[in-house]
Amino acid sequence: MANYYDYLNWRGDLSLDQAPFNEIDSAILAEVSYFPFDRLGIHSHTESDIKTAVGDFLQLPDLEQAASQHYRMLMKALSSCGRFLCLPILEFRNIFDESHTVQFAAITIRLAPELYYVSFRGTNHTLTGWKEDFNMAVEFPVPSQKLAAIYINGLAEKLKGEFILGGHSKGGNLAVYAGAFCDPACKERIRAIYNFDGPGFESWIMAQPEYLQIAGRIRTLVPQSSIIGMLLEQAEGYQVVHSTESGGMAQHRMTSWDVQRDHFVKLESVTNKSLFLDSAITGWIHSMNYEQRKEFVEVLFNILKDADVQSLGEISPKKIGQMVTMMKSYAGMDPETRTQISSAIMALIRCAREEAPSFGMAGFRVFLRR
Repeated sequence: MANYYDYLNWRGDLSLDQAPFNEIDSAILAEVSYFPFDRLGIHSHTESDIKTAVGDFLQLPDLEQAASQHYRMLMKALSSCGRFLCLPILEFRNIFDESHTVQFAAITIRLAPELYYVSFRGTNHTLTGWKEDFNMAVEFPVPSQKLAAIYINGLAEKLKGEFILGGHSKGGNLAVYAGAFCDPACKERIRAIYNFDGPGFESWIMAQPEYLQIAGRIRTLVPQSSIIGMLLEQAEGYQVVHSTESGGMAQHRMTSWDVQRDHFVKLESVTNKSLFLDSAITGWIHSMNYEQRKEFVEVLFNILKDADVQSLGEISPKKIGQMVTMMKSYAGMDPETRTQISSAIMALIRCAREEAPSFGMAGFRVFLRR
């Protein structure tokens, strides 16, 4: 089995003129938006290139705190990959506002004189980022979706040529939203949109004329046991990629996606477990009206905030115990809602364990049995 690191070793010396841009290239560039460009002083009016940025990243004395191990590995792989090194990067934007529940970042990469790849960042490990994700079931559009459309409209005013949009996880959702709800003149210049295991939209949104106009240019790829990518609704025609991992959250990482030459290895469908989870989560969301959904999200994140949790990485066994106690203090909370909130927090802890396997969930399992 091979992954995109192997692809970089095999084809990293071939320029985009020698070997045309493909879905593996898109997946790699979709992850570049996760790099901490603000640490280098790169912003919307700064132009650099991948070679310079990666070299500067690798010299940061606190790189381990600034970027996770996965992104540090990707930086090192890119540092010896001629295929991308000379590509200019521009228009980095990073907006984080806890008070308004906003977590948004994007960067643009020039592939050719009049062709640009727009990479939208997915959710980071902050509670603000995760709350905005949950708010996708409560409001439309959420702030980062609005910002994504504003960002691509701004690019269309400054730059000549065409755009390819892409993103992983929430970034994929932002890429689709930006392509669907940008200005009509901008939309005509979008060549393709890549959504890598990003959540979908409610069915009424996909029925809007703006969405239908761009639907034929959207490519959605999900692993066989997808969880994130099957949230809400996905349009027909998404492609299923073989992942070498067994769990849905582990499969969310694109380094586990099986690569063959210049494409991902495809399967006929997602697993029955993924379909079941999709049906169960969608049914749960639709069982609540918007006021109930809003109350659920507020209670859930108030509990996390009261436990002084600012990011998933701060969830510890001690804080799990605090959250269990806090849930008991919500006297008006019915048992079903309490179980739902417990399950939601457990899902967040599973995400945290991707980075730190020592985090446990025993306290919540005991709580759920009561």
